[in-house]
Amino acid sequence: MLKQTELQFIEDKAGKTCPVCGKDVVGPAHKVYCSKRCSDSAWREANSERRKELNKKWKKANPEKVRAQKKRHYEANTEKVKAQAEKWRKANPEKVREGKRKYRKSNPEKVREGKRKCYKANPEVYKKSVKKWQKANPEKCKAYGHQRRARLKGNGIEDTSEFRARMTHPLVRQVCFYCGKDCTSSGDWHWDHRIPISAGGPDAEWNLVIACPPCNLKKGSKYPKTLFAEEIFNEP
Repeated sequence: MLKQTELQFIEDKAGKTCPVCGKDVVGPAHKVYCSKRCSDSAWREANSERRKELNKKWKKANPEKVRAQKKRHYEANTEKVKAQAEKWRKANPEKVREGKRKYRKSNPEKVREGKRKCYKANPEVYKKSVKKWQKANPEKCKAYGHQRRARLKGNGIEDTSEFRARMTHPLVRQVCFYCGKDCTSSGDWHWDHRIPISAGGPDAEWNLVIACPPCNLKKGSKYPKTLFAEEIFNEP
């Protein structure tokens, strides 16, 4: 004759299956999962946000262990890691470019050293790559040239990339600062430094203007005859 508790145990476990893997649950009546692995899996799913927070704290507190784990994983799954990284780069080109920009900005010496090594190891390939890039990016080449000259003279340099991008946007008209000619349709215009770099002018937003080729070539390294503010407030 079975006791009441034994009958209750048989009734409770009858038809009980694990909610994670679907296997039969064997054991005490209060047992919900078939194994500790399924129990942990259910907990992780129910506490995903808490797990992320705990993982962040642990990684921040153990950087050396994190690097060691990544190294072991990379050595054991090199091809798989490379394939995943390539897939992510293709799906996130903007993030890749932003990451490269941040790295170049925070590690200028390492970037320069890497370029030197690349040039020494493959001079011909490097020259071809540089020429190809210069041909595809004439405006950036001019900007880098301006910055180099300003840096050599100690005039001061600012990051004008955003300003140049705004001023050359397809919806913005490119008007000559000196004569007012609209160069938008022709696309034939130059970046000019109001105070020339040769005369101590910095490569900065406030010193950059758009000029048509005749005005820019005529001005050369000279100062403009009058400033815009002087033209407004000049007495007749």
